[in-house]
Amino acid sequence: MAVRVISSVVGALIFIAVFLGGLLPLKIGAAVISIIGMFELYRAVSGKLKPVHFVGFAAEIWYVFMRENCDMMLNGFMVLAAVIVLLILLIAQHEQTDIHDVSITVFGFLYVGMLMYNLVDLYKIAPYLIWLPLICAWGSDTFAYFVGVKFGKHKLAPVLSPKKSIEGSVGGVIGAGVLTVVYFLVCDRLGFIPEENGAPPVTVIGFAIGAVSAAFSQVGDIAASTIKRQMNVKDYGNIMPGHGGILDRFDSVLFTAPMIYILLNLVSNGH
Repeated sequence: MAVRVISSVVGALIFIAVFLGGLLPLKIGAAVISIIGMFELYRAVSGKLKPVHFVGFAAEIWYVFMRENCDMMLNGFMVLAAVIVLLILLIAQHEQTDIHDVSITVFGFLYVGMLMYNLVDLYKIAPYLIWLPLICAWGSDTFAYFVGVKFGKHKLAPVLSPKKSIEGSVGGVIGAGVLTVVYFLVCDRLGFIPEENGAPPVTVIGFAIGAVSAAFSQVGDIAASTIKRQMNVKDYGNIMPGHGGILDRFDSVLFTAPMIYILLNLVSNGH
């Protein structure tokens, strides 16, 4: 327990420093976390598949630092170049590399690299939003755990995640909704949320975003558990003692960040 607590505190201090440092440190942090997460995923599947690591990592670096500075034609060329490199490797190393290896390489980038970048997208909308995916994901985990321990009777996913219960899942969704409302009220009080005519109350928006995002965070958690179960691995890594790897802590955040981004854009365009 002590190791887990110390790891949490150190991790939190690092994340706070990165998130408060501005856009460039945030991009660097997102790239580092994403590449570590991709490496963990590639390593987890290495017993059955052989991902092309350098293509996935290069794609992530380009996506984080170069994509927004390039026009559509150059971005299209980079995607084409990545596909051509993978196909050339498929031909040149046809006895060692097959289509499944190529596919997991692309999947690792889409699943970890692209989804993680939504943290940066949220920061660009408003810096205070960077904390929202963490609040929704980890708040949902916390409420789901305690509600599940107290009231859990019906298994949510008996084979894939036997410790999760339907009651805990519902508690996690409601708890994350309440936490998001509280966070929005605090941010509104501090003047972070601009007043917009015709916009729904922050309490309504907050609960809806928190609840929906929490539901998707649980999908992300179970999806990551499914991969581990299929690959017969316990944790994705041990970079965070007591917690496991980056993916073990951010599997739910990978789903909350893009969902919050989508929901905020729907709300913004809906009034």
